[in-house]
Amino acid sequence: MRRILALSVMFVSGCSFIFVDTPPSREVATKLGHTDNCTRSRAPAIIDTVIAVSYGLSTANALSAAAAGGPDAAEATAYAVGAALGGALFTAAAYYGYSNARECEELRDFIALQPKEAK
Repeated sequence: MRRILALSVMFVSGCSFIFVDTPPSREVATKLGHTDNCTRSRAPAIIDTVIAVSYGLSTANALSAAAAGGPDAAEATAYAVGAALGGALFTAAAYYGYSNARECEELRDFIALQPKEAK
């Protein structure tokens, strides 16, 4: 069962990769006058962070079991590798989510400070 879990980690994607929309360039946002099409919420990144931490704890636990030796040491090592890969994936997803949310907020502030054109 652990091997299946360890292998399935490679096929799971983070919430931020799925649900976060990147902000447009400053030029495009300035022409549009808004940034409605980017994600400001940090919720997907927070979820990815929680999952990444749980994978990190699982990795540490599996490495501890592998270091202890015994009949399950090889299986524990395989699980540790899978959990470490999953943790790396979700850490990257969290970074992606946090950085895009920050860029969206900065762009939104930039647009708000631009003078409004009279029509």
